[in-house]
Amino acid sequence: MWQREIAMRDELLRILKKDGWKLEDVEDLAVILEDEEGLLKKASPDILEFALKELFFGKGNENKRIERASMISDLPPEFLRGILGFFKGKKKIKQSKSREIPFKDLLDIAKRTKPWKLYEDLLEDLRAAADLSNEFKNELSLIAHPYITKIVTSRKTSPLVIDGNNFLWKHDLCVKDFEELFLVFADEKRIFYPVYIVFDKNVKYIVPKSGRTLLEDILSSKFVYSHSPADELIISLARQKNAVVMSEDRFKEYNFEGERIKYPI
Repeated sequence: MWQREIAMRDELLRILKKDGWKLEDVEDLAVILEDEEGLLKKASPDILEFALKELFFGKGNENKRIERASMISDLPPEFLRGILGFFKGKKKIKQSKSREIPFKDLLDIAKRTKPWKLYEDLLEDLRAAADLSNEFKNELSLIAHPYITKIVTSRKTSPLVIDGNNFLWKHDLCVKDFEELFLVFADEKRIFYPVYIVFDKNVKYIVPKSGRTLLEDILSSKFVYSHSPADELIISLARQKNAVVMSEDRFKEYNFEGERIKYPI
């Protein structure tokens, strides 16, 4: 069996090295491709080479390449889609931030990132890196906010809009409870992302001085808004993003029929 695995690794390296792949990259891919059914082991090296060339470098859109590679190799389309997803993730890492981000730099960024500032471009880079390396994924779980790790390792998410002032009044104007809220999100079965927060414009004047530095940091996020009346923007965002609303208000005056949930803390 080990001889077959070495042959597969060498075959993959030969096919992919023209795109700049190195041996360690191919070894990571070979590990990911291992599956309980041993699908790749059933394909001869010649057929595998032909199918992978068609999958990675063939003409036409992704679905067409997957279809042709599946016909050539008898490998299931979803299995091939997973291989292609790995390939695309690898290219994304190579292209990001000029466009090469070393894993260490990504981890440093993730460590400093607050959960309300997990923007889409960073999330894409983190997901691609986590797909490429289990070591990266494990390190991320040790240093990043638990909510960030949760979102990176999840694919099915629901947008959420939080009624910021309503949350503060329900929690005695304690801004630090937003930090606790994101910790709770990390443990919830339902995965919320992006999380939009909408405050009334007067929010800076109603919180105690002790909470204003943290509030300013939250308000600096592109996912956070200050608007009066806040309810108007909350409902508008919920409708635009098809998002869940987290509030104890019922928004009857807006005829809101979308999903509304209460705070988990």
